[in-house]
Amino acid sequence: MVSLSKGVEKDLVSNFGLEPQKNCTIYNCYNLQKMKMLANSEDNVLNDLGENEVCFISMGRFTYQKGGWHLIRAFAKLVHDGYKCKLVLLGTGELKEYYEKLVEEYNIEKSVDIVGFADNPFIYLKKATCFVFPSLFEGFGNALIEALACDLPVISSDFKSGAREILAPGTNIDSHVMDEIEYAKYGILVPVCEGKYFGAEEKLTKNEMIMYRAMTEIINNKELRDMYKKNAHLCVEQYEPQNIIKQWIDLIEE
Repeated sequence: MVSLSKGVEKDLVSNFGLEPQKNCTIYNCYNLQKMKMLANSEDNVLNDLGENEVCFISMGRFTYQKGGWHLIRAFAKLVHDGYKCKLVLLGTGELKEYYEKLVEEYNIEKSVDIVGFADNPFIYLKKATCFVFPSLFEGFGNALIEALACDLPVISSDFKSGAREILAPGTNIDSHVMDEIEYAKYGILVPVCEGKYFGAEEKLTKNEMIMYRAMTEIINNKELRDMYKKNAHLCVEQYEPQNIIKQWIDLIEE
């Protein structure tokens, strides 16, 4: 059995009784050249960004799994604290009205752009400052690779199966950051949020506050941003088609 992440591989062995020696992980491959081409194909989005305005971006379905409301709540505190920033959300789903209501309750409509589904998300990623991925759980986390392919610094929840494998390779996939920010090799890891729906009148939770702190670090620390931009392409090289195809050939020839 070939799994798309080490976390999924471990889950199959632990919960479905598959034999470890008959399982392995081969990551999906990504056409990084095409992603970069698409990123540069248009230049007519996010033109309303002000000078020195930091643009956070996230993309994914507006569903429970993605935890997007936690990001909106952390971002609202940034705006209320006087930070000059913008949040762009790419996606659609059953929680769209909830997201819109939160934005209205926080009175941050001028700072949040809910774009909806984008045929070419890469043109938005190219213009952004930092990608934030607040998922509660994933099988891998394709959006992280797509953001890194656009040389974006990333902040991700340390969800089971994927984020740690991508951003902190070589670390124990069973360990998860709990009470602090982890500055991993290829991105910033923060604790997974609580997964409970909140209104604007409720205080940020401990983990939402940690997400907020990570976002302030991106805003205030240009050296950190530049380091993660530089490291992004080093991270995604391993997902080039020729590297993944070789792993499949090696497996077949065993």
